[in-house]
Amino acid sequence: MVRSMDLDKKLKNILKKSNIETELPEWSKFYNWNHHSPSQINLNDDLFCFKYFYLTDKERANFKPNAKMVAGANIGQAVAQIFAKKIYNRNKKQFFKTEETKFDDS
Repeated sequence: MVRSMDLDKKLKNILKKSNIETELPEWSKFYNWNHHSPSQINLNDDLFCFKYFYLTDKERANFKPNAKMVAGANIGQAVAQIFAKKIYNRNKKQFFKTEETKFDDS
């Protein structure tokens, strides 16, 4: 059984190591691609590049979401609610302190 203090120390160490400037390759910085999902990894290269390097965020937002996308977004929101100090609300287009946010996206 892992004590919560040990777990907290390990999580902080992981977050400290994930420095975007030193961890990501140059091409990902050029395309501003700093995260991925299992769905993205499983796309063919041509479709992936079209969707994520050619289309704009606004154009991609017009795609119909599937159950995996919704579940991933909800899990990400829950994790952010636990660990983040600020959370970005996509609907309101602004950041909020974690204490001010609710789980609904209203």
